[in-house]
Amino acid sequence: MSRFVLAALAVSLALGGCDWFTSNNYRDRLSIVTSVAAPDTVSIGSSFSVVIETQGPDGCWRKGHDLVFPSPLLVQIRAVDQEYVGAGACASVILDFTHQVVVRAPSRGTMKVEVLHRLTAVSGEDSVGVIERLVVVR
Repeated sequence: MSRFVLAALAVSLALGGCDWFTSNNYRDRLSIVTSVAAPDTVSIGSSFSVVIETQGPDGCWRKGHDLVFPSPLLVQIRAVDQEYVGAGACASVILDFTHQVVVRAPSRGTMKVEVLHRLTAVSGEDSVGVIERLVVVR
């Protein structure tokens, strides 16, 4: 047997009980946002990036996707990460993810960028917060 086959066999045996790498046992959750960056000023008609840093509170999280709702001088962004909800243990590590959303500035004025994020509760239900950034479009 080649070394590759032996290595592959060893990995499959070691991870045989861990289905969370390949399963669909994930649910979308509004992200816990740690920072939002956007430029102060952009040119009309240009595109710019909004960079959103998010955090998974343990190893059961992976980076998800972004939902973007644009209008002429307002864009609302919902960064979504995915939580593993299947059986099995997760590592006790905090995971950091970077979401990057490209936004177009179609109108002159002050554009408001709203990033919705999850505020974790110590007890009870989590709530939703909004982080705002203002971008001057010239």
